[in-house]
Amino acid sequence: MYGMNSENGEISNGTPYLGQLVRDVLITPIGSRVMRRNYGSRLYTLLDNPIDAALVANINVAVVEALTAHVPIISITAIEVNPAEGNQTGKIRLTVMGYLISENKPIEISNIIV
Repeated sequence: MYGMNSENGEISNGTPYLGQLVRDVLITPIGSRVMRRNYGSRLYTLLDNPIDAALVANINVAVVEALTAHVPIISITAIEVNPAEGNQTGKIRLTVMGYLISENKPIEISNIIV
């Protein structure tokens, strides 16, 4: 799996590229891409609410929906939802754990701030 690194334009592959892809899907609001209106996640509609069990469940569903639709090469096993620290009030920090299906290799993508 290869692609372009969004920070420096160089070729990126493997787990770093997968992490970039997952982050991009989750931080992109659905409807914000002109030619790909279905791309992204609905996480932004869930933010700025008190973190309780119902919100965490809805965030888990939104993450699974988005990644199943746009990154079908991973199988999600767990999602951790935590409030973001510091001056990032109203935001959440996600960690997505699962397997790369083609290689049955465990992956963990952490520090996704939404």
